[in-house]
Amino acid sequence: MGKKVDVFSTISGQVVVEIPDMHFRAHWADKGAKVKIDEEKLEDIMFDPSVDYMLQNGILYIEDMDTKIKLGLEEEGTTKPTNIIVWNDADKKKYITLKPIHEFKEGFDKLSHDQQIAVAEYMIKNELVGSMEKADYVKKKTEIDIINAVRLNKESRESDQKENKEA
Repeated sequence: MGKKVDVFSTISGQVVVEIPDMHFRAHWADKGAKVKIDEEKLEDIMFDPSVDYMLQNGILYIEDMDTKIKLGLEEEGTTKPTNIIVWNDADKKKYITLKPIHEFKEGFDKLSHDQQIAVAEYMIKNELVGSMEKADYVKKKTEIDIINAVRLNKESRESDQKENKEA
């Protein structure tokens, strides 16, 4: 057996990869879940379009830079990720609440569309709008209306609380 590579899920929800021809099945239960995959097997399954898509778009993420270079996910000689950038929750919060709009836009534009949607979902779930400019920029890029979604969630919660008091 060769080198084992940690492959992480970066999205909320399950990710399942099943390639019967290659006798491969892996399951990531939720965001942050890790599966160890033999590097040679990883090279083989990269030929599957769905696996390639998930790795290229940061749905599945490999931290090991040598492996990423070997798989063609990063350029030779790269020491920090340049092609596939992943924001963890702390990064999301920092960009949404602390970074000026130009830095937010610059960082947001480097994310894949799937990751941009994950940032929008994070903003809604945590009711972090940052600023109208940031919410509008996210809406422009993802077609997700952060302000409206946060408002609807609050109204729904208030309605549920009112119903519970009346019951």
